Amino acid sequence: MTDKIEKLTPEQEAMIPVIRDEFIAYGLSTEPADWKTADEGLNDAYVVVGLDPPKIIFHFASPYEGCIAANVLNDKKFMKKYGNLEPKEFTEAVNAEVEVLKEKKTVKNYIHASGYGQHDAGWISFYNFFDRVCGLDCTKKLEPLTRVTKSAGWFWAYKDIAIITDRPEILKRDNENRLHCEDGPSIRYRDGFSVYCWHGVHVPSEWIEDKASLTPTIAIKWANIEQRRCAMEILGWANVIRQLKGKVIDKDGDPEIGELIEVNIPDIGKEKFLHVLCGTKREFALPVPPEMKTALEAQAWTWGMDKKSFIPPEIRT
Repeated sequence: MTDKIEKLTPEQEAMIPVIRDEFIAYGLSTEPADWKTADEGLNDAYVVVGLDPPKIIFHFASPYEGCIAANVLNDKKFMKKYGNLEPKEFTEAVNAEVEVLKEKKTVKNYIHASGYGQHDAGWISFYNFFDRVCGLDCTKKLEPLTRVTKSAGWFWAYKDIAIITDRPEILKRDNENRLHCEDGPSIRYRDGFSVYCWHGVHVPSEWIEDKASLTPTIAIKWANIEQRRCAMEILGWANVIRQLKGKVIDKDGDPEIGELIEVNIPDIGKEKFLHVLCGTKREFALPVPPEMKTALEAQAWTWGMDKKSFIPPEIRT
């Protein structure tokens, strides 16, 4: 064992992709949590930092439930009333309160106070490499947390009490490994908690589950530009322009300068948008002032410049 390393050997370098792929698999796992291994790992993590292991470890089905449970454990009134109960009765009281708060759907955000279990795989893998392959003594203290990363989801660690959550049952990605699913949630946990993504961008669930609820009017006026792009892609550009009867005012020869389109939006009136293909080959609809007369002028405006001083960038990202 050693406390210092100056350079990796060829054999050690060859292990980098092995450890990387191993931990990617942990991070993407949809297997049910191995509660026994996770509990033991968290218990040992407490000991490593000089604390007694928690007397109670709660298991919940998702980070959402875990966050709600964290609300309960941080509620001074609740803890004053139930905190001195025997473990069995206290556990029942916490579980009952979690169900009540799930119905209310209004809780404080305790994500900042959590560890991310399998979603800590990225940084945990770095130290695991130097532990297993290089034998650095200073990395040994992370071994208990490594077991949690390998076996379960998010967790909250408090004095005498801890929360560990399950891994998702569904995790879907596109061919670039971005969270994506066109007909359901990209991530779904066993309690039904879900996250919807379109090529890596979080979008409202109804855009996926109830596509009829997404209209060109909603899409083209959506504030978040990345989500707006997703809405356009979900609808299909041809549908957007056809349904809104978009009129091309000016079209530049360069698709990255784009075309200036005027559309008549119900209850709003005529609006102008720059329909542009960016350097990553993604389409955007950017609202521009009504006085814009050409696509080049509109493109210049998006850069905070006038048409005369605007020089199109040679490279776009």
